[in-house]
Amino acid sequence: MLRGLDDFIKKPLAYRKKFLLNCEIQEKISAFYFHVKVLSKSAVIIYKSDYREMKPEDVILNRMWKQPLEEIPEILLKNPEVTEQMVGWTLSFFYFPVAKPLVIEYDLSEGWSYMLAFAVDEHKKPIDTSIIDLSVLSPKIRNRGYLLKDHTRIQEEKKLAEQAARENTIDSILSFISKLVAESPLHANMVAKSLEEAEGVVLRNGSDIYQVVYNRADIPTKDNRLSLEFFMHSFCSWLRETDYTDLVKSSYVKSVCNLFYAFKRDWLSDEEKMRSFKYYNIQPEDLEAPTFGYYPGTCYDMIPHMLVRDMCMKDKMCDNMFKILVNALKKKKNMSRGESMLITDEDVEAWNTCVKFIKNYTNPMLYLNSRK
Repeated sequence: MLRGLDDFIKKPLAYRKKFLLNCEIQEKISAFYFHVKVLSKSAVIIYKSDYREMKPEDVILNRMWKQPLEEIPEILLKNPEVTEQMVGWTLSFFYFPVAKPLVIEYDLSEGWSYMLAFAVDEHKKPIDTSIIDLSVLSPKIRNRGYLLKDHTRIQEEKKLAEQAARENTIDSILSFISKLVAESPLHANMVAKSLEEAEGVVLRNGSDIYQVVYNRADIPTKDNRLSLEFFMHSFCSWLRETDYTDLVKSSYVKSVCNLFYAFKRDWLSDEEKMRSFKYYNIQPEDLEAPTFGYYPGTCYDMIPHMLVRDMCMKDKMCDNMFKILVNALKKKKNMSRGESMLITDEDVEAWNTCVKFIKNYTNPMLYLNSRK
């Protein structure tokens, strides 16, 4: 977690002076994030921000990820003589699917959607991104970084740094930052419309990093635990009554499609069982996952089961139920007694058995080993 100026002003004077005399100032970017590993001049792999491989189910859950999954490989691989020089590298990108992806609204009138944020070589050694101009491959990639002031200081800037360090107030440091950025030739790198309209800045000197947040977001919360648990309890009850082994295929998404379609047919079409849904007054929005920032919705054309796709497109309740399963059936549940309102120990056991079966069947090596 990045530290703030409240921590900085507690440091000794010598530390503050050295830091302000040598730190770089970067714009804090409010956008989505993903990584690209260059495997060869003809192959790349795309990872989410947490470095897990981006898969079809991620696109189903949020269709905005379809764009980079299609565009980035094409951009990087259409010039193998360029990509060949980056084999083994991991490129990290900011992603702007719209002008306001999260908190800040940016000017995308030049037509770009991606900006290189960071890069490391095969040994995880950082690469100077200023020497990498991927805009020559596509106008979809912004050709400027987000460094607003480098580590060099002219004499006047040194005086300002020492003065801010001595005064040691948040206002004096903010004033120092504003003056440095305003007079820096790198000011043109600004992605936001102005410094005041940016999310903030990051001050970096070696491994010492601090952030200043100018515009903070209110992250939404959603209290839908009861509705979610009731749906999970219903699905696990169905699992206990059903031999679903033939429904699980080698594809994770196809397996979830088959399970959901059978659950909908056997359980959700039963009027007696659906009375409980009506009793708890569960509405489609009660099963929506909380979202932060831009969310364009489900990517229906990535759902391989035609009947499930049709159900999700026509019925918001089905859409949200299906996405819960797509997101959750990869992870076992570990719920201690008293932690849940509706989910029982039997539900947890049924859920975890299903997750394990899907994992073994969709991973050929695990499946073969389990049969020995």
